[in-house]
Amino acid sequence: MSVFQIIALVLLSLVMCVHLVFCFLDNEIGRKITKPLCIPSLILLTLSFDIDGRDVAWQVYVALVFALLGDIFLIGREKSWALITGTGFFSICQIFYIWTIFEKVSHTITPWGAYLITILLAFIVFVLVFVFSYKSLKYLACGAALYFGLLAELLSAFVLLSVRSNPLLAVGGICGAVLHIISDIFLVYTIFINQNVKRRHLYIMGTYLGAQILIVLSLIF
Repeated sequence: MSVFQIIALVLLSLVMCVHLVFCFLDNEIGRKITKPLCIPSLILLTLSFDIDGRDVAWQVYVALVFALLGDIFLIGREKSWALITGTGFFSICQIFYIWTIFEKVSHTITPWGAYLITILLAFIVFVLVFVFSYKSLKYLACGAALYFGLLAELLSAFVLLSVRSNPLLAVGGICGAVLHIISDIFLVYTIFINQNVKRRHLYIMGTYLGAQILIVLSLIF
């Protein structure tokens, strides 16, 4: 590893550990200050690999920028407009991740039917989430369904990548997508069902940050 990569890795580890400690302690001020620093640290690590010759796709950087915007807006997720805007930014983030995966898969001989299957699975998730959440979420149900549909597409796209390209690296992406889904399900649970879960931010951010790291690294290598 280069000196830049080591510095970026140490910085990322330090920032994320400090943030998770604040989450564990339920320290709202510390949590809100350190949360927007996590993704920039991951961007710096990504850049260090790019400089080292990994040729990281530009879509990965765009996805991380929108993830950062999503993080910032979800700090005030108690307000519906912040929640909607943050979820919108995260949806765009997933679109750019999916775009990157499909570009990798396009370098292999993959039948169009395989792409259609991933889209079909995402559509099924969209319908199920909308049907089961409409009663409680009302007008927010469509946005929630779209977002979880994109997460399902991200997961199925990584599965497709594992079949058509490098299975070992794609497994990291699959685990990342699963962690992202777990994080967001728990986020929805703590917002709309039970807001009194102790150390909820630790569980949400622990799985979320792990997801981002696994997804990005699987797309870098």
